[in-house]
This record gives sequence, structure tokens and C-alpha cells, in this order.
Amino acid sequence: MFKVRIVTQRPLLAIVWSLVGGLFLLGGALHEYVHFMMPSGCPFHALTGVPCPTCGSTRAVVSFSKLDFAASFTYNPAMFFLCILTVLMMLWTLWALLVRPFDLKIRANGVYSTLLRVFAILVLPLNWILVLYFHGALT
Repeated sequence: MFKVRIVTQRPLLAIVWSLVGGLFLLGGALHEYVHFMMPSGCPFHALTGVPCPTCGSTRAVVSFSKLDFAASFTYNPAMFFLCILTVLMMLWTLWALLVRPFDLKIRANGVYSTLLRVFAILVLPLNWILVLYFHGALT
């Protein structure tokens, strides 16, 4: 069975991860001003000429931070959804701080556990196929 339960054990952990996520999105928004401090180029792409599974992640975060969701999804679909989850966690943390202490525990047993594992294993290859498609490497 798939259960979501909110308990009051580790609010500090959620606060820290929300701050990390916020800095992650803020870095995307400020990318134009600090891009000279970031490494450029992808070793995988340089060696093979093919975009790697994480290709476009920085551009996806930058586009998401500028609220250009279509471009963000096109650059890297997995990063787009990670940005959405980051925003949701930040909102959830804010709600929990204002309303009540929290900790989110998600438990999956039996078939649900197997389905979650299969989904997690398939996300990276499916994302890579989409990245290759969007970057024109499959044509």
C-alpha cells in the first residue's frame, strides 16, 4: 500500500533542503551574472558528439527561474520536474513552518514499491531519449 504520513521528527532537514533548493533556483535566475564562474562544456558531448542524459540541465534551471516553462522542459524534462518538486517542497516547508512542525514519510509496500523502483530506473533513459530528440540527435 502507498501511504503518505506527516509526523513531527525532522523539520530542520526539510528546511535545509528547501534552502538548498531555493539557492539552486536562485543560481539559475542569476546565471547570466555569474556564468563566467561556472565550467563550460560537457566531456561526454566533447568525446562522443552526443548530448549526455543531463545535457541542458543548467539551461533548464535558468529557463525555469525565468518562468519559461516550455523552454525548461525542452532543455531537460527531468530537470524541469525536479525544479517543480523543489518549488513544491519550498512551499510545503513554508506552510509547515507557519502552521505546524512536520516531516514527510512516504512508504510504499509490495507492488507499489516495485513500481516506484521500475519508474526510477526508467526515468534516466527516457529523459535521455527526450534530450536527444529535443537536441536533434535522433534525426
